[in-house]
Amino acid sequence: MSKQHEPMEVIDRRTKLDTEPASEEAQTLVLEPELSLVDIDRVYDDPLPIFDRVLIRRNAEATTFAGTSFFIPESARKSANRGVVVTTAKFYIVEGKSFPMKELVVPGDIVTFSGFNTEDIELDEGTFTLCSVFDLKLIEKCHFKLGVS
Repeated sequence: MSKQHEPMEVIDRRTKLDTEPASEEAQTLVLEPELSLVDIDRVYDDPLPIFDRVLIRRNAEATTFAGTSFFIPESARKSANRGVVVTTAKFYIVEGKSFPMKELVVPGDIVTFSGFNTEDIELDEGTFTLCSVFDLKLIEKCHFKLGVS
């Protein structure tokens, strides 16, 4: 035995239907924007590494061998693993505890870092290297010596 379903009846109980077109006065209040988001110039903040990362500007590659006049071909050059810290993350975490990055490394310090676990990043100002603070091997702090005569 099959049971037949009766068609469902829909009753519209709305009391007022807005079928009238908008008045001319309301239509004149609709304005097109003068500028869209595409037309507005964007200004971005300086790049800021996250977590335990440090942004480094690498030193130039050596083109001659150890102060001699022997030229090193481009295919044999090693990328420098030394550079200047440009910016750092605000904190780094060790065993679940957060420490301020400025206690360890600050912009302007010269660092030697591992050749592995780094990432080269292209920015407007050039090519930079993104490295974990735990991959830094040597940190040379930057101090200013002001001589008084």
